[in-house]
Amino acid sequence: MAAAAAISTLFFSTRPPAAGEARRIRESRRRVRCSVASDPAVRDPGGEAAAGRLSVDCVVVGGGISGLCTAQALATRYAGAAAELLVTEARDRVGGNITTVERDGYLWEEGPNSFQPSDPVLCMAVDSGLKDDLVFGDPNAPRFVLWNGKLRPVPSKPTDLPIFDLMSFGGKLRAGFGAIGIRPPPPGYEESVEDFVRRNLGDEVFERLIEPFCSGVYAGDPAKLSMKAAFGKVWKLEQNGGSIIGGTIKAIQERNKKPKPPRDPRLPKPKGQTVASFRKGLAMLPDAISSRLGNKVRLSWKLTSIRKLDSQGYILMYETPEGLTSVQTRSVVLTIPSYIASNLLRPLSNDAADALSKFYYPPVAAVSISYPKEAIRKECLIDGELKGFGQLHPRSQGVETLGTIYSSSLFPNRAPPGRVLLLNYIGGATNTGIVSKTESELVEAVDRDLRKMLINPNADGPIVVGVRVWPQAIPQFSIGHLDHLEVAKASLSRGGFQGLFLGGNYVAGVALGRCVEGAYDSASEISDFLTNNMQASEDNDSGKHDAHKVAFLVMASCRLNMKVTRSLYGDRSFFCRIRFLPFERDTEVMADEGTANCIDILLAIILPPLGVFLKFGCEMEFWICLLLTLFGYIPGIIYAVYAITKIRRRSMMPRPSLLVGEGELWKEPGQGVLGGGLEGRRRGWGQSWLGRSGLWVEAANEQHSERRRPGDLRRASAMAS
Repeated sequence: MAAAAAISTLFFSTRPPAAGEARRIRESRRRVRCSVASDPAVRDPGGEAAAGRLSVDCVVVGGGISGLCTAQALATRYAGAAAELLVTEARDRVGGNITTVERDGYLWEEGPNSFQPSDPVLCMAVDSGLKDDLVFGDPNAPRFVLWNGKLRPVPSKPTDLPIFDLMSFGGKLRAGFGAIGIRPPPPGYEESVEDFVRRNLGDEVFERLIEPFCSGVYAGDPAKLSMKAAFGKVWKLEQNGGSIIGGTIKAIQERNKKPKPPRDPRLPKPKGQTVASFRKGLAMLPDAISSRLGNKVRLSWKLTSIRKLDSQGYILMYETPEGLTSVQTRSVVLTIPSYIASNLLRPLSNDAADALSKFYYPPVAAVSISYPKEAIRKECLIDGELKGFGQLHPRSQGVETLGTIYSSSLFPNRAPPGRVLLLNYIGGATNTGIVSKTESELVEAVDRDLRKMLINPNADGPIVVGVRVWPQAIPQFSIGHLDHLEVAKASLSRGGFQGLFLGGNYVAGVALGRCVEGAYDSASEISDFLTNNMQASEDNDSGKHDAHKVAFLVMASCRLNMKVTRSLYGDRSFFCRIRFLPFERDTEVMADEGTANCIDILLAIILPPLGVFLKFGCEMEFWICLLLTLFGYIPGIIYAVYAITKIRRRSMMPRPSLLVGEGELWKEPGQGVLGGGLEGRRRGWGQSWLGRSGLWVEAANEQHSERRRPGDLRRASAMAS
């Protein structure tokens, strides 16, 4: 029974929110104010001519509640990461499915009707300047379910469990045993809502509580809805604790172990379990957010294509009242319905588009009608008034209407004095035929149902306040929903579309409060991406400087090595193996000066880019790529030192003849003519730099004269700093 009460509290969730919209776009190093470029010649990198160009950090595609709250969170909490922000909406107004209308003394909703006042929603309202406009329903207002022709109250607190007449004693007992774990084990596959509830809590809980709740909130078929996706919190209770009660106890224990963060003192504290709205309806929230964002919100902007830049970021093409406009952005968040996102993403990723196209949105109609107070049945009145939140109708009870909300009883100033305003929802996954009905036929069906349990059968006909049909209203969290969503996200990630995010009610949940919570999560994710992306760009810029250093040092080393080599062996020979086998003895390859120069030039051209490749291709640290790059040059320098010391050690002279000078001819008594000194003033390409140092060393080596013609000289040069 405790479990039945716990699940019944879910019954009072709000109607699903607007299908919000948002999109993300990636890296663009330049950030410009959000205004259309005045230069008509501006073109995007792809070459399309554009009427204007914007460059921003993030584009939120969709001006529904999800998109606007995402933008608001970015602007207030993460302004440093997304300094330049843009929200685009294809329609001429913001709010998505949130539609509030005021006329002839009536104020009514044609989409979602209210929300649960959780702290994230209240925070969004306060940040938007609507704290004083919040209105809360009576926490003691009863909720009703139609069963056997009578509206029966749903238990709102544990003390109601023994006495409420919606369920039999046997049904309550079955629910209690199942809640503590005396029920069949989980089947090992993804269960529908119907399968999960029947297995854990019994048939009566499903038929009299959960089935009407699913019909009223999701407008869905509980035999197809996924328990894991639609009611994940309850599903996790059994997973974590072995049963619903066990999971609840464990969750409470874990929550008590963690210190609760202090609550924002700005937020109002609602009394009890209730619902909330605003003084002039739900539309006040999107309107207030849009007003605060100012020119960051663009209406009547229809997104036609998304193109990923070769470098980083995206180009979005829009049809606007001013003409074709392109937007370059670092990140995009799509809070539009999944079927629209699927079409836009098709050119980028077929897998992501296919996954998003599998989400189903059934039609729902919102019918607002008004009766005089005298038309309400007396047994439905409390203290002479129609009090309560509303009523839900199980599909088994022979009525077409999904549920009815007592709008004029729930919030003040919703109807003229003496009148009752009722908001009725009809349609859903089990009644898709409503799209072919006229407004009068929908009103007739609702009026016929209400006269079975709430309105006197002989009462006058209602005043039709408003009728709105949503052909694709609420995304169904059917079996496989989470898998399809994960496939879409993984496909985008695998395709390299970082910075492109999915948002909206098919991601976060259908209730307005879930959309707001999802918007905060999306804003945090976008902020992390932009911050990391900016840091990576700065690192890349730093890496470019490092690569320049590598190239410079490699080139300098290459030139030095070539000079030493050519000084050792003259213009007619080149010791080609010394760079890799510096201690290989006397492996000399004769080559003319042209061949030596060609080899020198090839090394100078090929090896410097090696540092750049190692830095960017292998993402090595600078000192590593520098060390590896210079590895090919260092052996030549080592061999130069080795060659000089070897010659000096093997000289036939009592001591090596060191001939130091510039442009002079040296002789050593008793040793004959050793050779002419190299002229420092002779500016050969390979000798000029060493020549300017003013130090040349020559030594005769006749020890291996049998390998050369007598009198051959081997010249060695070394640079001294």
